[in-house]
Amino acid sequence: MSASVGPGLCIGVDGGASKTRVVVLNGDGRCLGERIGPASSLNGHAAQAWPRIRQLVAAIAPDMAWATAHVVVGIAGIELEAARARFLAEAPPAASLEVLSDAHTACLGAHDLGDGAIVSIGTGVIGFATRSGQTHRVAGWGFPHDDAGSGAWLGLAAVSHGLAAADGRCPADALSAAVLAPHAGDATALSQWACNARAGDFAALAPCIVAAADNACPAAVALLNRAAVQIDAIITALAAGDSSLPLALTGGLADTLAPRLGPASRAGLVAPRHSPAMGAARRAEQHASH
Repeated sequence: MSASVGPGLCIGVDGGASKTRVVVLNGDGRCLGERIGPASSLNGHAAQAWPRIRQLVAAIAPDMAWATAHVVVGIAGIELEAARARFLAEAPPAASLEVLSDAHTACLGAHDLGDGAIVSIGTGVIGFATRSGQTHRVAGWGFPHDDAGSGAWLGLAAVSHGLAAADGRCPADALSAAVLAPHAGDATALSQWACNARAGDFAALAPCIVAAADNACPAAVALLNRAAVQIDAIITALAAGDSSLPLALTGGLADTLAPRLGPASRAGLVAPRHSPAMGAARRAEQHASH
């Protein structure tokens, strides 16, 4: 049964390197639905971004008229100018459209549109803060040249560990076995896979690192601790000497790394209020009211 879809719907989109999440609110703020689909980041998925977003919206509100909708999209890779220009050019006509970074909408959601800071730890990692309309960003410059502490960074390190174990440079363990298993234990096959893997592919190895750490594998524990050190550095740079802003961790690795952070980082942590997609939808509500 399709949802009731009147004019002026508010659409929030969180477009990442691993998945896309869409939230649709009606005119009185009621959530009509939420859907998750494939990646739509502008770094590697720009051509599929709008088709995937539109498909997810249609699954929630099939009879919606885009021309009356207010849309806010938080999307990874917004700093890629050519991809961003293409994304804007291909956008459906809407009553209003705002395109922000996925970190910005994550911050909006985490703090219910108020001032605050986030570190989003997923496929990539980025720190972002808003204060009195001003924004500040730390890290998140892309993989493999940055994104230290992210799922992709962890996955790449796990591959390196697996290759080293395979040829005798370090002892074989639960982590190396988990990384090599999909390739029948063959280091050459793992190396060939890694040559063509994208950030999301490396990040997909993060669960096996967490599982190995949960089983007290020293290499996996050390790797997660190294990631936490990187997150601590982002938090320190984000605060820039002022730790008064509430800080939320978001993303799929937030709960895993939070207990491993230093005391100063943990002291200011608050729970995120809403998801990034809901933050985008709430921002769209603001545009609809003006």
